[in-house]
Amino acid sequence: MEIVLMENIRKLGKVGDVVEVKAGYARNFLIPQKKGARATKENKELLEVKRADLEKQSQLAEAKAKELAKKIQGIDLVMVRSATESGRLYGSVSAKTLADFLSEKMGEKFDSFMIQIPAPFKEIGLFSVGVNLYGDVFAQFRLVVAQSEGEAKDLVKEHQDGVKAQSDREKKEAESKQQEKVAVKELKEETDETNNGEDQKA
Repeated sequence: MEIVLMENIRKLGKVGDVVEVKAGYARNFLIPQKKGARATKENKELLEVKRADLEKQSQLAEAKAKELAKKIQGIDLVMVRSATESGRLYGSVSAKTLADFLSEKMGEKFDSFMIQIPAPFKEIGLFSVGVNLYGDVFAQFRLVVAQSEGEAKDLVKEHQDGVKAQSDREKKEAESKQQEKVAVKELKEETDETNNGEDQKA
């Protein structure tokens, strides 16, 4: 289905672009959210009349989104949820749950379609959450799902310790490989010197 965009859409286009999208995506998202309209002759003509206003609105929305992205990018947010002894949550953390949670934490309105996660979270742990704020403005934060604030701190510390241990291992492996290279180089030099000496005797 051909759609004329009424605002900038990440990985799709900018205000005024006519794009081809799946019918379901247009009917269920773009058109109801007033982010796009059917690319009819009438809508295209209407867009040309309103283009300047739409572009100005888009610039203001993008500027606001960039400011919000600065506040979200790289932060840790703790969500306290009940779970079994094995760490499995009673219920899951969906995109809608995260949108409502983020709205409460940041004091701004977030919708579920803005949340980028591969699947609902179903257990205790640390998770990366992407947020499509407006157009190409994107931010990412870390969600800590735990049964208490104390457990959340422990999870973060365990993760940091694990990252440090992994970094230390990689550093030692790199040093070991470097030492091996040096040893091989020295052995080659010694062998070349020995061969040169024998050639001179001969």
